[in-house]
Amino acid sequence: MGLASPDEPHRSPNQSTHQPVTPIESFDESIIPELQRHLNEVAARLAEESRELSLVRSDIWAEQTKASQSHYKALRFETVRNSRRWAEENNVWRLGIVLAVPPTVGTALFIVSDLFIDSAPWSAAIACLVATGSFASLKSRYIGLTVEEAERKRIEHTTLEQNASQRIKDLRERERPIAERYSRLSDEAESLSARLRQLRAIVSQRKREEAKALEALNSRRRTEERRRTLYEMNWKAMRSVEFEQYLILVFKELGYSVTDTQVTGDQGVDLIVADGSLRLAVQVKGYHNSVGNSAVQEAFAGMAFYQCAMCAVITNSRFTPSAIELAQKVNCLMIHEDNFQKFVMGQIRLFPATLT
Repeated sequence: MGLASPDEPHRSPNQSTHQPVTPIESFDESIIPELQRHLNEVAARLAEESRELSLVRSDIWAEQTKASQSHYKALRFETVRNSRRWAEENNVWRLGIVLAVPPTVGTALFIVSDLFIDSAPWSAAIACLVATGSFASLKSRYIGLTVEEAERKRIEHTTLEQNASQRIKDLRERERPIAERYSRLSDEAESLSARLRQLRAIVSQRKREEAKALEALNSRRRTEERRRTLYEMNWKAMRSVEFEQYLILVFKELGYSVTDTQVTGDQGVDLIVADGSLRLAVQVKGYHNSVGNSAVQEAFAGMAFYQCAMCAVITNSRFTPSAIELAQKVNCLMIHEDNFQKFVMGQIRLFPATLT
């Protein structure tokens, strides 16, 4: 490498390669309030349909309760009618059945229970409960209403059951379109909510990326400002150690680690600049006059001695034509007053891309 090409921008060792950003859906953020208003309208309609659906289902439940009660009463009066019709057809004394059967059943149950339980109080209690229940059941069947009255009551409650069943059917017909509207509105509300969540996620992602881009921009501006401040120092007037210390500051600002060979021994180079495992041997010449071949030769020799990948000569002056020719032959990087600004601003690649 001869004179550094301005078309080769510097890549800081701390600078990661650019990763492709997932494209963000392009849309106008003003649609979010519109979608929110639409969602609110759908939610209001959904609440109305929900109230109406609840009322209809409440009516259905009430009618089902009435139908169930009427069905039970119709069955009971049917049993009463059949029992009294049987008693009349067979000349059975109804009052005798009511008075004779419960004591008989209770006495028989007492005897059987006493044999198994062997406890007279418990057997007596069980017998009394069964006898009482039998008396109540037989009394409702055989005493009170006539066969005709029981039949009339049965027909009345059967009619009530049929009416309730018809109302349930009508309410079911009314419930169906309401339930369908409720389902459609519920699906629409869920779809709108999902869309809003998606758009808000996109907006959040966009804001995060904008904030990241702004931070990166500010970071670049701060970096450029620091480098510009370094460049604006009177580097052309620096000599020897002062220029070397100045270059250490520049290299560190560019993100490299630097070793001063004055600590370990010179051997042709003043600084070892490292980018990870790669190293650059640097000969520093803070001169007023032009730099000759010897500086290139020292840098090349120091590169071999320190086992570096590249070598460079940096001066705040110029190079002689012969030094430039030699540097081009041995691929020595040359930084001088004409490209010094690009060097300080990080616009010169110190290590070839094939190595990094």
